[in-house]
Order: sequence, then C-alpha cells, then structure tokens
Amino acid sequence: AGIETVYQDLSLCTNVDVVANFFMGREITRRFLGVPVLDEPAMEQVVEKALASAGTRIPSLRTNVEHLSGGQRQAIELNRFVHFGGKLVLLDEPFAALGVEQTRRGLDMIRQVARQGIGVVIITHIMPQAFQVADRIVVIRQGVVAGDVARNKTSPDAVIDMITGETLAGAGPAG
Repeated sequence: AGIETVYQDLSLCTNVDVVANFFMGREITRRFLGVPVLDEPAMEQVVEKALASAGTRIPSLRTNVEHLSGGQRQAIELNRFVHFGGKLVLLDEPFAALGVEQTRRGLDMIRQVARQGIGVVIITHIMPQAFQVADRIVVIRQGVVAGDVARNKTSPDAVIDMITGETLAGAGPAG
C-alpha cells in the first residue's frame, strides 16, 4: 500500500475527463434519497486544488484526457498519487515523450513531491534529468547492480561508463 507506478505510456482513460481520471475507483459520493451518487462539485474542488498546488494548468477539468498534453496527463497521475497518500512512486521513463517545457515542469513536480517526504524512483536513460533530481544513482546492467553512488560523488561520464561496462567504478552493495 502506498506504492504507485507511473508508466511511460501512463494509465489514464483518455475517453473520460480529468476529474473522472483523478478519482477513478475512489469517487466521492453523497446520499440522495438514501442512494449514493457522485459528488461532482466536491471532486472538482479537490482536483482543482491539487493541480493548482502543483502549478498544473488545465483549461477545464471536464476536458477529456485525450485532448491534454503529455505533461498535463503526467501531472494528473502524479497529483492523484500524492493526494491519495502515496509514499513511494516509481516513474518509468517519465519524460520520454515530453517536450522541453513539459519535461522542465515534470522535473519541478518531482522535486516538489520529494520535498513532501515521498520517495521517488526514476528509471531513465537521460543523464541530465537524472542528475537534476537524483540523490543517488543506481545503474543496473544485465540484471546486476553495476554501480550505486551518491549523485554528488559521480559524474555523467562515470555513470555512462557503468552503463556500458567500461568500468565498475562505484559498484558495491546497494544502500
């Protein structure tokens, strides 16, 4: 519980709106004549507040996800995770399909999530992004840890060497 994975291709339903995706399976309800019904205004308020606190702008919360940018879609997934009390998020190549500005916003969002005490694990092959947000860099090559180093104790070139097998500098037990 409390662990979420945000896949490269995301897991949103593109044919429904932002609010429905944010609350998928966790909808807020109220009783009407004894029958539970969706509390749409309450859900909209929660989503609006969550996205605003992350600096995410979406023209309308009732826009179907298929009309949103990759960065906006990713923001919905990350904010949903944070809102529902996630403790560790695994991000698989989170910026592979994003443009420069969307990537910058995504990196800012990751920093914000980490400042809240939430653990973030990023799988990436893009060294500049790893060095912008990582505390530690772990290289796994052919299923074996080829390096486990503090970001401030290594360089992109050294990490690339670990990835390619040129050297096992920094290799050692994880932790």
